[in-house]
Amino acid sequence: MLKTIFKLIGSFRFAILILVLITIACIFGTILPQSNLKYRNLFLFKGVGDADSVFHSYWFLFLLILLVLSLTTCAINRTIRFDKTNSKIVIKGKNTLRTISFLITHTSIIIILIGAVIGRIYGFNEYVFLGKDDVYYLKREKVWIKVNDIILKFNEKFMPIDYKSDISVFSEPELNFLKREVIEVNKPLIFRGVYYYQSSYGVKDIITETICGRGKEMIIITPEEKVEIRKGMPNIIVKNDLIFPDSNNPRAVISYFTNGKVKNYGVIDAKEYTQFMGCLLKIHNVRKYTGIKIKKDPGILLVWIGFIFLSSGIIASFIKRLFDKPESDSDLSKTL
Repeated sequence: MLKTIFKLIGSFRFAILILVLITIACIFGTILPQSNLKYRNLFLFKGVGDADSVFHSYWFLFLLILLVLSLTTCAINRTIRFDKTNSKIVIKGKNTLRTISFLITHTSIIIILIGAVIGRIYGFNEYVFLGKDDVYYLKREKVWIKVNDIILKFNEKFMPIDYKSDISVFSEPELNFLKREVIEVNKPLIFRGVYYYQSSYGVKDIITETICGRGKEMIIITPEEKVEIRKGMPNIIVKNDLIFPDSNNPRAVISYFTNGKVKNYGVIDAKEYTQFMGCLLKIHNVRKYTGIKIKKDPGILLVWIGFIFLSSGIIASFIKRLFDKPESDSDLSKTL
């Protein structure tokens, strides 16, 4: 029974079948937008997996494991045999260099696939959006992340030229300080194999001073969020993309809606009140956020090692061809 299964897994047809299935899955994973609920439980994936997360599904992982087993068995069958007489392992074939290059190439592909499987099982990607002094608990690593400061630089036209974040990592449960660093887009904080990248930035919310006939109020408005200031007054919305990054006098464009249609708009700033739809509005504070990408891939080292082996196998194959003796005319005539 085991011999039959071993023979089946190591067969060329089985390997081709697995490769075809993986190719079809990759086509669907490329064409269909991932992380889109619209494609969840779609036709042939229904009851088997989710079409909106092809590359993170367990059945795709199972196909990769089958491919590893198939390539391993195939490589063993074609390159190694056990000599019962002398009780030792012997490399098949007269051309040792060709056999070794074949073995190295297949081994490298197996190592790459194993690295991918390990990364899929034990790795993760997360995106978090935090304001200054905000704290986030990374449950997978049991550590706390705190944003100490958000550093933005603009040119004379108020276009962003650089953005960084000063973050700290603390342990649980004592909240002992572990590491602190200023991260950038291509300069992450690295701690225990986890990479913390600067990903994006933006406006978290705007605190406005609002006077609408019943005293001054502090109202927090999240960009693109409709807020009703008082009874009888239509909703207003603050446009995130039109907030000017002038730290001395930040300004924001606001609009007001009735029945889903824009009826009026205006600009509020931090220096003086602006009259808007019977109210007086002024920016009290603009709170920014930083987007942090958190990534861990414990299998990436194996992937790099696999690529090194793959390059070595290809080089060995070329060397073998370089030293092969060309066929003479007599040999060609015999062949014909």
